[in-house]
Amino acid sequence: MDEGGSKRRRLTPEEKLEIFLEVQKGNITKAEVMRRHGIHSAELAHIEKRAQESLVDGFKKDKRKKDPEKDALAREIARLKEALTEQSVEVTLLRKKVNGG
Repeated sequence: MDEGGSKRRRLTPEEKLEIFLEVQKGNITKAEVMRRHGIHSAELAHIEKRAQESLVDGFKKDKRKKDPEKDALAREIARLKEALTEQSVEVTLLRKKVNGG
């Protein structure tokens, strides 16, 4: 055992989410959540604050951010459409030539 008492355990992000959700559901008191997970009120307050900030940040993010792979595929589609159009024009001109038009 270390000199300062028990060693503080680091919670995983998944555990913090679980704690946050338990508090938000309201089925049990915050005190019970803290006892169950072995955390202090300051740590619970920190978890709640971080979760709320993260949620706000998630809502702020632009979901329409450009995906480089999508952009490359869109450019390739445009290039292929242009090539197809050129081929179509050439075929039309050759048919007219062959048919004596």
